[in-house]
Parts: sequence; C-alpha cells; structure tokens
Amino acid sequence: MANQIESRALSRATGKPEGKRSVAPKRYRSKQENDGTWTVYDVFTGQPYVFGRASPTRGYTCGEARDVAYLLNTQDALRRGIPVWPEKET
Repeated sequence: MANQIESRALSRATGKPEGKRSVAPKRYRSKQENDGTWTVYDVFTGQPYVFGRASPTRGYTCGEARDVAYLLNTQDALRRGIPVWPEKET
C-alpha cells in the first residue's frame, strides 16, 4: 500500500509514469569490515563517510549501516535536485 502511494506521488512529482521512476545513484554504501562491523563509505572516494569533524562511520551493525547509507543517499539526491528517494540496500 505504501509503495503504491509513494509511486503515485513520485509519478506526479516527476511527470514519469508509475513504476518508471528513476533511482538516484547511490553515493554511499555499507560494507562489512574484517572485524565483523559495518562501515558506511563514499563510493566516489572509497573513504569512510565522516559526519563533520566526528570520527568515520565505522563500527555499525549491518542494519545501522544500511539505514545511515539510505539517509545519506536520500540527502544527496535531494541536494542535487533529484525528486526521488534511493532504494535501501538489501
């Protein structure tokens, strides 16, 4: 139900037919480290993402890293004027 509503809203916002929405490129991804924790990294630089002056985004659980990557990708898409939300990693 929520996906249908989102699809209709995105169709109206972008002018594209339902089910034919473009997906924003995923700039941020999560990957598992050798110690079993997860890191969120920038695919363009290959470096872990850093929030301001905080430490890099390391030491997450799998779910946390995917959520952070999803939020960062959404923010990046909106900043670039792409009126769609990236799909979550699976």
